[in-house]
Amino acid sequence: MGLLILRLMVAGTIQFLTFFFFFDLIRSTFRGWLIGAVSIIFSATMISGFLTPVISGLIFIGGIIFLILSPREINSFFVIYLTILSFVIILLGPGAYSIDAKLFGRREIKI
Repeated sequence: MGLLILRLMVAGTIQFLTFFFFFDLIRSTFRGWLIGAVSIIFSATMISGFLTPVISGLIFIGGIIFLILSPREINSFFVIYLTILSFVIILLGPGAYSIDAKLFGRREIKI
């Protein structure tokens, strides 16, 4: 249940950043609409738990690129928060309540 809540937090943070940050900067351009569409797709896949490590990896890489290329006067607290949460999801996996668990089964680590 905790991993489901973590995935919901990542999806909510993606939507928060999209609606309050990117659309304010890039209002009516093609790039703004593309960022909005990609963020909705990423949020939907994070909520459902479909291809969770792949999507989390893309979010992590995108967050790192944004932190490197963004101007210093932009407050990037939420991007850092999103990057850390996506890294945690990469390490922990999607959890039992996800499409990945139904498709690929639960993984068991034997030491």
